[in-house]
Amino acid sequence: GLLVRLTAKKEEPFPQLVFSEQDYPRLYALARRAQAAVGGRKKIVINWDDEPLTVFETRDFVCIGLSWIFYAISTDEELYAALMHEFAHVKNRDTRRGRRFMRLKQMWEREENLGSSLFVSAVASLICWKMDAYEWISMRYHEVAADRQVRGSGAEQAFVNAVAKMEELSIYFNMFRRETLYDCFASETPIADYAAKELATYEEYRVKQAEIWKQILSRRLSALLDSHPSLRQRMQEATPAFSR
Repeated sequence: GLLVRLTAKKEEPFPQLVFSEQDYPRLYALARRAQAAVGGRKKIVINWDDEPLTVFETRDFVCIGLSWIFYAISTDEELYAALMHEFAHVKNRDTRRGRRFMRLKQMWEREENLGSSLFVSAVASLICWKMDAYEWISMRYHEVAADRQVRGSGAEQAFVNAVAKMEELSIYFNMFRRETLYDCFASETPIADYAAKELATYEEYRVKQAEIWKQILSRRLSALLDSHPSLRQRMQEATPAFSR
């Protein structure tokens, strides 16, 4: 059974919520320019995602995941720089290796939970633990390598700005927001412009919490083992004179 699962080739289901090129031609033009800048040529599909910006690869496509709110608050230059970083993961084969790694990891997780014997479950549990450790440590290496593709492109500051906005969104969505988590749903009638309300609330909090957010973003250090460089580290790489 393990051998069959290990050798099986199964593609991920293709995302259904897609930014169509007909509706978002400028977005696709930016994506193709960013892909060309790092030396890629594969067909691009951009789909809606909860995370600000992600990438994965199928046999035929590079699929960019993009959240509507990150798209709404980013300039073209910021989005281009962030897309360069994501396409660098494709160039460095991180996405291809990551896809195979996840299939293998999911196989062992099934054996850990539903193994045919206690021995098989114990072995699977140990393998899963080692795979988690490897994934966490290697991810940072892949992120640093992808950052190098942006360095020297002239888009370093735009990339730092894009990462800062991602971090701000992370802070915002981890806050309790009465306006969009409660007030919008107080009426029996669904709100018609929830996205506009969320965006306006974000901008309001961003102004109101500006100094606090700035302190968090500029001074936060990476943990001993962290999957991504901190914003502070990326600022220092992009601007060596940065000393705060």
